[in-house]
Amino acid sequence: MINEKKGYLRIVEAFIAIILIASVLIFLYVNNVQKPNYEESIYKLERAILEEISSNSSLRDAVLNGDYKLTNQGAENNRTLINNAINKYINNEFNFAFKICDLNEICGAESFVNKEVFSNQISVSSNLDIYNPKIIRLFIWEK
Repeated sequence: MINEKKGYLRIVEAFIAIILIASVLIFLYVNNVQKPNYEESIYKLERAILEEISSNSSLRDAVLNGDYKLTNQGAENNRTLINNAINKYINNEFNFAFKICDLNEICGAESFVNKEVFSNQISVSSNLDIYNPKIIRLFIWEK
């Protein structure tokens, strides 16, 4: 009778050990499942957008004349043109912002979001009429 109780006790003990090990493995597996890694695709997207801005003459002019410090209607129209061009590339999963700065200026975001922000920049130095080098920095983050 005593040996029978020890046998049942060992079966229950083994069953509890199996459940404990299985729960730990499930916990570790669930923690390793991550969101898709958008980093590489976002950097490629940013590079494509910035290359388009750099190679398109009307967008180049908009960058050269759309400095964020200017508040006149022409500068606003230039920033709207750039915003619309960028918006064509960005899908609904992401938000974006851009900033146009002088070459020797630190070109940080206007406001900060509590998310992972991907940023890239390109220099636009001149067109046929204007030599006024600027940097356009693009910020993209998940909604």
